[in-house]
Amino acid sequence: MRNNIVLFIVLSAITTGLFAQKQIVASGTQQILYVGIENPLEISVPGIATEMLSVTISQGTIKHVSGNKYLATPSTAGEATVNAFADKDGQKQNIRSIVFEVKALPIPKVTVAEKEGGSIAKPILLAQRGIMLVVENFHFDVKFTVTQFDVKISTSDGDKTATSNSAVFTSEQKDLIKSLEKGQQVFITNIKAEGPGGIVDIDDVGFVLD
Repeated sequence: MRNNIVLFIVLSAITTGLFAQKQIVASGTQQILYVGIENPLEISVPGIATEMLSVTISQGTIKHVSGNKYLATPSTAGEATVNAFADKDGQKQNIRSIVFEVKALPIPKVTVAEKEGGSIAKPILLAQRGIMLVVENFHFDVKFTVTQFDVKISTSDGDKTATSNSAVFTSEQKDLIKSLEKGQQVFITNIKAEGPGGIVDIDDVGFVLD
C-alpha cells in the first residue's frame, strides 16, 4: 500500500486580476518524483474550482484521481515540470509551473536470514527458502521481483555455480551449500530483479559459514 506522504502544491494568483501575478508554493515533502511509480500530488489553486483546472507534466504522465488529488508518473530521471492551467473565458491560461527533480528508484539490497552478508550458521542458511530484497529508507512501497541469482562457491576443483530463475534456492544451490565446511565462503551473485522501471542489477553478497 502506498505511503500517505504527498506533495501539496498551492498555486495562487495575486494582485489585480486572476492572472496578473502568480506564485507557486510547495510543501509537505521535498520536490522530488521517482521514475516509474505513481507519485501522489495534491494540487489546488485558491479561488479556482477543481473542474476549471487542468494539470500537465513535461515527461511521463499525470492523471487526476479526485478532487485535488493527482498521480504523477515520470518516465526518465532528471527533471519534470508540472504545469497548472485554468479555464478563463473559454481559454486555458497558464497559472504557474513547478520543476521537480526526478530520481531513479533506489536499488534494493539482498538479505538472507535478515543478513546482508558476513558470518552465518550453515543450518540457518540451509533453512532459508531463498533470498529477499529490501529497499531501505524509502517512503513508497515498491515491489521488486527477483528474476535470477547464482550461488557460487570455490573448491579445490575450481569455482562452482548454480543458478535460480526466481528468489528461491534450487536443490542444486542447496547442494553446493551443503558441501561447504565451517569457515568457507558462499556468494550470492549475478542478481537481477524486475521493478517498476525494468530489470536492475543488484550487488553481490557473501557469507562465511560459522
